[in-house]
Amino acid sequence: SHSWSTNGETMTFTPSAALAYSTKYTLTLSTAAKSALGTALASAYTGTFTTAAPPAPTVVSTTPANSATGVAVGTKVTVTFSEAMNESATQGACSLKAGTSTTGVPGSHSWSTNGETMTFTPSAALTGSTKYTVTISTAAKSAAGAALGSAYTCSFTTGVAAAEASTASAPLSAPVLVSPKDGATGVSTSPLLTWEAVDGASGYVVEVATDEDFTNQVYLGQLSDAQKQLKGLGASGEYFWRVQACNGDASGPWSKVGSFTTASG
Repeated sequence: SHSWSTNGETMTFTPSAALAYSTKYTLTLSTAAKSALGTALASAYTGTFTTAAPPAPTVVSTTPANSATGVAVGTKVTVTFSEAMNESATQGACSLKAGTSTTGVPGSHSWSTNGETMTFTPSAALTGSTKYTVTISTAAKSAAGAALGSAYTCSFTTGVAAAEASTASAPLSAPVLVSPKDGATGVSTSPLLTWEAVDGASGYVVEVATDEDFTNQVYLGQLSDAQKQLKGLGASGEYFWRVQACNGDASGPWSKVGSFTTASG
């Protein structure tokens, strides 16, 4: 669309959509352009400019957190980036390795609907009492084609394996969800999720998604308290959540799935 200054001397053209990165554009004005008095432009005008390269994406956060210990052997690894990513390129640039092994842990990848969070699910339980390293090379790219600004590495250590435990512990029970109540409506877009603490649990895995199958995750994390403050959920959205208690390599059953709908804003 076009707009003009009050004196009629400056025209502004606003594209309907963002221009493409790293692209040369040409502006042309023909002599059909006329002054307010009807005088044609003295000569045709042509100008060019080139748009900037796309910004380099960065890693915003990972779960488990860097240097975390006592991580459940059934954990998933999530990586959140600063922008939507090229899924195939980023998956190929990411690896999870145990100890000094040069072979990556096999598994599968899934992505959040906005393309910013990648979840890696190992094909089998991880080994207890083992340090794992997550590495993402600069071969990872944003959806716009920009390479990761710098290679990223973090690590975490799993809890003691059951075979190594000196004494057997009682099985962990499924947490009981407290708030928001199942089916609640008008919930804040930054709700505090709470549940009853489980005896023998050293931590909890919390999963939140926009579907009952938890395919479209909006949060997956491990924490020590029986609560989680969420932020930035969408207005008028239905969300599903569940919690799992863990202690070292031991994980209890998932809680019943709860649901709630956020306020309209």
